[in-house]
Amino acid sequence: MKNISLFSVLFLSTVGFTLHVSAFAAEHSVPCSNLPQAVQDKIKEVSAGAVIHGCVKDISKGVTTWEAEMMAGTRSKDVTFGSNGDVLEVEEQVDVDSLPIPVKEALLKAAKGGTVDKAESLSRRGTIVSYEAVIKRKGVHHEIAFHPDGSAMKAD
Repeated sequence: MKNISLFSVLFLSTVGFTLHVSAFAAEHSVPCSNLPQAVQDKIKEVSAGAVIHGCVKDISKGVTTWEAEMMAGTRSKDVTFGSNGDVLEVEEQVDVDSLPIPVKEALLKAAKGGTVDKAESLSRRGTIVSYEAVIKRKGVHHEIAFHPDGSAMKAD
C-alpha cells in the first residue's frame, strides 16, 4: 500500500470540507419565522390566497436573498426577496395556452415527441424576462428556457 502524506490527507480533507460548506452555504431551507421582518411582512402581502410551503435562504457572491415557495391554487409561485423586503424575482407557473405566441410555438416545437410538464414565467423587478418549461421525452425531464420573443436561452 502506498504511503499517503499528512499534507495530502489535510489537503483532501480541506477540499472536501470547503465543497460541503459551499454547497450548504449557497441555498438551504429555513423556517419562515427566521426571515427578516421586512421579508415576512412582504410575504404576507404577496401571498394572499396562497399556501406557503417553505422558505429558503440563499447566499450567492456574498449577497443574501430569501425565497418563499407557495402554491396559489394548483400553481406554484416562488418569490425571491432582498433583505429589505423588495421583491427581486417571481417564478410563477402558467398555462401553456397563456404564453405569448412566439414562446408557445418555440416551446411546442422543442417539446415535439414529448410532453410539457410545467411552464413558468420568470419576472425580475416586475418585468417578465423569460419563460421556462420542463418537457418530458422518453422518460427524461429536460428544462428549457426562452426569451419573451421566443428565442431560446440557457435555463437558470
